[in-house]
Amino acid sequence: MIGEKNQGNERFPISPEDASGTESYQSDQIESSEVLESDSPEDVVEQIEATRKKIDSIKQGPSTDFSNGESLSRKISDYQSRYLPDYLKKEKSLVSNLFLDLWSGSVRFELRNKENIPESGPFVVVCNHFGNGDVQALLKTFKDFNPHPIIGKSIWWKNSFFARSFLKAIKAIPVQESLSNLSKEEKYAAKERQGIVGKKVFQEISAQEDRGGLRVDTDFVRQSVAVLSRGDAMCLFPEGLWLQPQSLTQEKPEMKQAYRGLELVASQYEKLTGKQLPILPTSFFEESGRGKILKVGEAVTFDENNSELNNTDWLMTQIAQMLPENNRGYYKNSI
Repeated sequence: MIGEKNQGNERFPISPEDASGTESYQSDQIESSEVLESDSPEDVVEQIEATRKKIDSIKQGPSTDFSNGESLSRKISDYQSRYLPDYLKKEKSLVSNLFLDLWSGSVRFELRNKENIPESGPFVVVCNHFGNGDVQALLKTFKDFNPHPIIGKSIWWKNSFFARSFLKAIKAIPVQESLSNLSKEEKYAAKERQGIVGKKVFQEISAQEDRGGLRVDTDFVRQSVAVLSRGDAMCLFPEGLWLQPQSLTQEKPEMKQAYRGLELVASQYEKLTGKQLPILPTSFFEESGRGKILKVGEAVTFDENNSELNNTDWLMTQIAQMLPENNRGYYKNSI
C-alpha cells in the first residue's frame, strides 16, 4: 500500500543517485603538462596515447562493466548499509524462530502446486488478503527463504510496543496504509466495522488523504529493495485492506482493487541490480469441505505483461484466476 491511488513510477521522489546507491561522477582535469614531462619521443607517444584513453574514458562516463561482479556487489552492499535499519541487518534469533514457528504453525491449510516454489530467492510472494491466517500460511510455506511480511505501519507498527517488538523479531517491514481506492461510502462502512483503535486509524488516514494524499513511503520501498537484493523473500498483500485485532466483523471474502506499490519496488530493484524482480502469485481461500487452501502460481516478472492492464492489475488477475469465481471481486471481469 503506497499512499496515493494508482501512482506510477513517474511520481516516485527518489533521485537516480539514491535509487542506485552510486555517487555522482566527476572527471579529473587533464593538464597539458602531463604529456610534456619527458624529452624522449617514445615517452611522449606513450603519454599521448594514455591521455587519449583517459579522455575517452571520461567522455563515456563511469564504467558500468560488472562482468566480474565486484562493482555491482559493492553498489548493492552500499545500498543495503545505507537503507536497512539495524533490526533487518541482524539474523533472526533462536527465540524469534521459535515464536515464528509456533505462530505460523497455528494455521492449518493445504498447500497446492508446491513445485512452483523457486529453488532460491529473491522473489516477492503476492497474495489476496482475506485474512484468516494468510500471513501465517505464507511465512510457514516460505520459511526457508527468510521471508519479510509487509504490515500496516499505523495500525500495527505504531500503536503497540509489544506488537512492534514481535514484528521486528520476525523481520517484518512496515508500510503506510491507504484507503484511496475506496469510495467515501466504502471508507465509512470499513471504519464502522472496526474497533476503537481501527476507527481512529481509519479516520486519520482518511483525513490525510482528503487534504491531498499521503506521501510515498520511501522507507518501505528502499528497505524492500535492500532485503530482496541480498536474496530474501517478501510477502505482500497489494489490496492493502486489513482486519485489525479489534475488528467486529470480517471483510467479505472477495478481492479489492490493489495498490501499486510493488511496481515502485520492482522498478528500484531493477535500477539497483539490473535485473527484473521475480514475483510469485499465490491465492489463499477456503474451500467447502476441504478447509483453507494455499495455491502457488508460476513465477513471473512485470516485463512479461503484454496486456492493456497496468502491471499490478495484470498480476492480480493471475491471482484471481486461482480463486473460486465468487471470491474474485474487483478482478472478476478481467479474466
